[in-house]
Amino acid sequence: MLAGLGPTAIAEGLGYDKSTISRDIKALCKEWQKEATHVVQTAKTIELRRIERAINAIWEEVTKGNMAAIDRYDKLGRRKDNLLGMNSAQKVELTGADGSAIKVEGFNAALKKVYGTKDEQVKTDEDGDDDES
Repeated sequence: MLAGLGPTAIAEGLGYDKSTISRDIKALCKEWQKEATHVVQTAKTIELRRIERAINAIWEEVTKGNMAAIDRYDKLGRRKDNLLGMNSAQKVELTGADGSAIKVEGFNAALKKVYGTKDEQVKTDEDGDDDES
């Protein structure tokens, strides 16, 4: 909110009802969201036009079978698909070095070994220095 203040503090500071301030904040946030959406959409449109121009520039070489041009066309197409949201989420499965499942037994014990328990962590004094120094 304004200067980090919440609706109650703003209402008290300006002498308005909290519900009025909350309603105004909601309206402002909605307007800002519309503006942000428009800015993002405009940026996407500009980028898509650039991609199309790049594709048009290499198209003749693509149709001639130029492998570098085909590779570039593929990369541009992937970029375009990403901008348009045409790529679905991909499931990724992590495995151990030998392809087997990653074991997580003893994970908490390993964390305690590395980081210690809350009681074992170094305490700091008021100026932020370690007590041990």
